Amino acid sequence: MRWAITVLFAVSVVMYAYLVVAQRGRWTGRLTHLLHLTMSVAMVSMVWRVGLDLPAIGPTLFFLLAGVWFVGVAVWASSASHQRLKTCYYAAMMAAMAWMYALMSGAVPGLSVNLHSQPASAVMDMPGMQPPAHDMTPPTTGFSWVSAANCILMVGFAAVALYWSYRLVGERRMTLLPTTARLFRWEPLYQASTAAGTALMFDAMLW
Repeated sequence: MRWAITVLFAVSVVMYAYLVVAQRGRWTGRLTHLLHLTMSVAMVSMVWRVGLDLPAIGPTLFFLLAGVWFVGVAVWASSASHQRLKTCYYAAMMAAMAWMYALMSGAVPGLSVNLHSQPASAVMDMPGMQPPAHDMTPPTTGFSWVSAANCILMVGFAAVALYWSYRLVGERRMTLLPTTARLFRWEPLYQASTAAGTALMFDAMLW
């Protein structure tokens, strides 16, 4: 599962990096891609336990502010535009990242197993990857409200991944897009990869 998550977010990293460099539109669009690029890199770092010993307050606040920025963009977007719904989804994705870092820092009450001990389970259960003893938090039994929230988020992002996968298959059946639209014809691919990788992360946090 660790490698599956890495591959999914590697696709996102490559595509968003390309969009940041290649897009010549409004600066807000480039900033959107840059925030998603940062999120994808953070996900890969998290799944490989890079930087998990550092305080999580910085990344948590960063992604919370990114979510607030997307909410502001959605508010100012035209009500008739599909961009408003997509931007609200981006805000939810950034909030989900902040939620993961909050769990990692142990700042959320009612947590069964935080992310310092999580590498010993589903995603991170690999030889030589056990965290130090002082990072372990004794697990509690039962299905906590945190687990319920993670389950809801997992199902939500899995549904989004299925939607974009359906879009990807549908667009492959269409005729070649005009030159001006070729830059965006891979959007279903990186959107599906990002949503699927996020769903797998939340799935791993359930165990």
